[in-house]
Formats: sequence, C-alpha cells, structure tokens
Amino acid sequence: MVGQQLRHVPNYMSVRQLIQEGELGQVWGLRSDSWLPVALSRSAPNVFAQNEQMRWRVDGKQAGGGSLIWNATHFIDLFRYFIGDARRVFAKCWTDHPMFTGGAEDRVMATIEFKNGAVGHISNSWSTRAPWQFQFMILGTEGSVYTPVVGGSSLQQHEAPAVVSSAKHDVAGAGPGGTPLRPFVPQGQPRDPLRRIQCESRPANQSDLSHSRRIPDESRIYTQPETG
Repeated sequence: MVGQQLRHVPNYMSVRQLIQEGELGQVWGLRSDSWLPVALSRSAPNVFAQNEQMRWRVDGKQAGGGSLIWNATHFIDLFRYFIGDARRVFAKCWTDHPMFTGGAEDRVMATIEFKNGAVGHISNSWSTRAPWQFQFMILGTEGSVYTPVVGGSSLQQHEAPAVVSSAKHDVAGAGPGGTPLRPFVPQGQPRDPLRRIQCESRPANQSDLSHSRRIPDESRIYTQPETG
C-alpha cells in the first residue's frame, strides 16, 4: 500500500478518473509548484526552528532530508498516481537558508520523464515569498487540468475542485469567427471534512525514518547527481 494521503482526496481521485477515461487524451506535460514560507528572514529568530517538536524537520540528520521528503514527495507521488512511474530524473536539491542544517535542503527543482513519455517539472521551496503555496497543471493532447489558486493555504487548494478544459465542455460557434469557446470548468467536489479513509496500518520501524529508502522516485532525486 502507498501511504500518500493526496491519493485519497476526492478532488484528485476525480482528476485521475478523467485521465483514465481519456478526456485529456495523451498526457504529455505536468507541473507542480509548492512554495512554503517556513523560513524567510535570515536574521530574526524563526518560530519554526525554536519549536522543539518541529525543529527536527529542518535537521537533515534527524529527518533524512528537507523539503523534498517533507513536502515535494506528495506532489511527485500525485503525478505517479495520475500517470504512472518515472523513467528518468534530472534534479538539484540545495540548502541556502541557515535554518536548515544537517544536509536538509530548502530548495528543489526536478524534471521527471515518466514511463508513458510525459515530462513533469517539480519546484519546491520552504524559504520563498510567493503568491500561492501550491498549484499543479496537467496538459494532454485533448484537454488540460489545473488547480486554481484558492485561499491562503495549500490545504484549501487541495480541497477546492480542480478545473478542466476539454472537448466535452467546448461551446461550439460561440467564439470570434464561429470558433468554439474552450472554458475551464470545475471537476470534482470539495472535500468533505467529515469523510475518513480507512487505511491499513502497521507499526513504525527504523526504516521509516528514511523516506528516501522507501520512495524510489524521490530517492533518485537525491542520488541523481551521483549516479546520473
């Protein structure tokens, strides 16, 4: 079982269904941007780093990594959930903000070629001022899907319906010169906060501390500069 919670969000289950039903045609491109302003100022004390219960997450020796396994892993897996596993990865992870220690990265840029031929781009940072926290886009030969920017948190954006543009929703003869309008319309339903997914559970063990040993595509992002 893959223990990634975004696979159980009704919004993304709906997106996967329309991909499987062929509404987007052949998916050829994907993009995910995830930017969390966890650390911005380099001089002022950071509340995140001062919290003893959270501090381990910015220490690579304790967490096994940084923003890649803490955050970007969810969106890499979401693309795998949509279209399948990766074939090749080109990526760079690096640390710029002094709050991140022990090799924990605060910036990730990755280009992923999937086994179906599609190419995805992942950008992730915990130390960036940005207009939104999360957004993804999927491009197909017959249609596209993206998540609109909703609210001020990534959770609000996960729960809001994605929007789709495909031939199914085109309005014939409504545009200039009789060309069809190609609107983006909501796909799926907002998440019900009372809904619970019953998942198989197992006791944690020492290997759980290293996500990079359990998640092959994320592991390749860490090891790619060494292995090519």
